[in-house]
Amino acid sequence: MGFRGVVVDLTERKQAEEEILKLRKLESLGVLAGGIAHDFNNLLTGLFGNIEMAKEFLPADHKSHKFLETAGRSMESATSLTTQMLTFAKGGDPIKETLSIGAVIAETAQFSLRGSNVKLQTNTVSDLWPVEADKGQLSQVVSNLVINAQQAMPDGGTITISGENVATSAGRHVQITVCDEGIGISPQHLDRIFDPYFSTKQRGSGLGLASTYSIITKHNGTISAASKLNEGTIFTICLPATDKKERTKPEDSLVKIGSTPVVAAHILVLDDEELVREVIGIMLEELGHKISYAVQGREAIKKYQEAWQNNSQYDAVITDLTIPGGMGGQEAAEEILKINPQAKIIVSSGYATDPVMANYEDYGFHDRVVKPYRFMELKKVIERVMLGSPL
Repeated sequence: MGFRGVVVDLTERKQAEEEILKLRKLESLGVLAGGIAHDFNNLLTGLFGNIEMAKEFLPADHKSHKFLETAGRSMESATSLTTQMLTFAKGGDPIKETLSIGAVIAETAQFSLRGSNVKLQTNTVSDLWPVEADKGQLSQVVSNLVINAQQAMPDGGTITISGENVATSAGRHVQITVCDEGIGISPQHLDRIFDPYFSTKQRGSGLGLASTYSIITKHNGTISAASKLNEGTIFTICLPATDKKERTKPEDSLVKIGSTPVVAAHILVLDDEELVREVIGIMLEELGHKISYAVQGREAIKKYQEAWQNNSQYDAVITDLTIPGGMGGQEAAEEILKINPQAKIIVSSGYATDPVMANYEDYGFHDRVVKPYRFMELKKVIERVMLGSPL
C-alpha cells in the first residue's frame, strides 16, 4: 500500500483573511465615525470661530489673550481627534499630490518631538522617489508613529527614521521605517495594535495606529510592525513610487494673497446649522462682505435665481455639503451652475474626507473650506476665489 499526501501552507491565506477582517472592522467603524465627526465639527465650528473672533477684537496685550490661546490649543486637539476619526470614513479619499516626502517626514517628526527628552535621527536617501500622497495625512502617520515611539521611551532614547528606495518584482516603492529603543510590544498584543480603540496605554484614544493603518491602506501601501520586549519596535511602511515629478509653483506665477485688496462681495451662505451660520457670518462681515443665508438647498437656489434675474447676483456662494433631510451643497451647486455656469461656489463640510471635498473641481466647485473654520483660512479661500488665484 502506498501513501500520498499534500502539505498546504496556510500562512498566507490566514494573513489575507486577517487583513480582510481588519478592513471590515475599519469600514464598520467608518460609518459611525464619519457621522459623529461631521456633527462634532459643526459644534467645533461655533466654539472655534467664537474663540478666534474674540482674539481678533482684543488688543494683543490683553490679559484674556493667554486664556483664549489655551482654549484654542484644546480645540486644536479636539479637531485632531475628529480628523483621526474621519480617516476611517467609508469612501473617504486622500487629497493626493506628487510629493518628495523626505522633508515632510523630518519636519513632522521634529515638530512632534518638540520639548521631549528623545533624540531624533533621520537617515533618508537624497534621491528618494516621489509618491502620490495626501501631505496632511502622511504627516499624521509620521506624527502618530513618532509620538507612540516617544511614549514607549519615558526615560529618553533615540528614534531613528529611515527612508529608502526599494525596487522588487512587485514594483518600485518608498520604504519608511520608524525605530525606537523603547519597552516594546508584547507578542499577544502585536497582532492587535492596528485595531480601532485597542490600546495598552492608560491615556490614549486607541485611534492613532488604527488611523495610521487606514491612511496607508488608502494610499495603496502597507504597514507592519516588529517588536522585542525591552529592546524596541520597528514600524515599516511601503508606499508605491510614482514616475510623476513634483509640481512646483513659482511665486511670481501666483496672485499674492493679501497683496491685492478684495472688493466687498455679496456672499450667499448655505448651512442648516444656525450656530455655523452665525460664526461664518461674523467672520465674513469682519472681512467687509455682505452676507445672505439659506438653510436648505432649494432655498439657496431660489435666492440665487431671484438675484440673477434682478441683476444683483451673488459674487460667491459657500455651500455646506451635507444637509440632513434636505438638498445638500452638491445638488444645489449643480442647479446654481445651470443658472450661471460662471458661478463661484465654495464647498464646505466637516466631513473633510468626502470624495467631493477631495476632488472639488470635478464637481464644479472653485475651492473648499473645512470645518471648523479658521478666520485666516477662510480669508485666504475667499481671496483665492475672488482674485482667481490658483491653489
